[in-house]
Amino acid sequence: MRRYGFNLQWMFWKDPGVKPAPADERVLDAIAAWGFDFVRLPCDYRFWTDGLDYAHPDERVLEVLDTYLDACRERGLHLSLNLHRAPGYVITGWESEHHNLLADREAQDGFAAVWTGFARRYRGVPGDELSFDLVNEPPSVGERGFTRAAHETVIRRVVAEVRRADPDRPIVIDGLGGGHLAMPELADLGHWDRAALREFYAPWREVAAQGVPVHVGEFGCYDHTPNDVALRWLSDVLGVFASFGWGYALWEFQGPFGVIGHRRPGARFEQLDGFPVDRDLLELLQAHRVSP
Repeated sequence: MRRYGFNLQWMFWKDPGVKPAPADERVLDAIAAWGFDFVRLPCDYRFWTDGLDYAHPDERVLEVLDTYLDACRERGLHLSLNLHRAPGYVITGWESEHHNLLADREAQDGFAAVWTGFARRYRGVPGDELSFDLVNEPPSVGERGFTRAAHETVIRRVVAEVRRADPDRPIVIDGLGGGHLAMPELADLGHWDRAALREFYAPWREVAAQGVPVHVGEFGCYDHTPNDVALRWLSDVLGVFASFGWGYALWEFQGPFGVIGHRRPGARFEQLDGFPVDRDLLELLQAHRVSP
């Protein structure tokens, strides 16, 4: 998946009274115009779910998802549909879920129903235009009883059901422990450099060596980091991704981690297609894309 782009938060978090945002075509136009081809859409299942009735989604909300997909396809942008909050699991506030995805049959049935529903709905959409990212950032082993075996059981079930409904749909499986593994063996170094980053991603390189495509669905640098440090770190991270031939999606297009809207003093903002863009960050992202 040598695709490059951004996370967009149009259906990211369901609070009372919050409705799905319409597709922002200005944003999609800018992403395409700047040479990117990938949009990751982290979604909260509660937008289309009434209470705990996981298996009967609100068709009106799914029609909004259809418009997101159509708008991306019109611009040659691949849409990665992700459950940021799934029945029984969310990376932040897991305890607020009524069920536990890794332990409760109700949540597992609901999780499968969501994805098989999407598989049937979007069957026929080419795989180079749409992929399914099953669940955002699974937890660490031991958290609320989480085990690798329980995770494997749930994921294998859902993948099998999706493939029965839509055999050619690309499926993304996020890494454990919030998407990556910690490195206590390097804690004594006191700093990160390019060599440490390459070592950090060694488990993923082993997966890639088996012929499995790797895509970095989220990464970024919080805007409390000094700008010069952020740019040096991002340059190293992106350089490592490029050396492995991995695509990426910045978290996020606009906000504290974004190419637009962060507040790091000293950043070089310029108007581009109607947006105040961190030009240095944008150019770093553009320079580290690898052709398919």
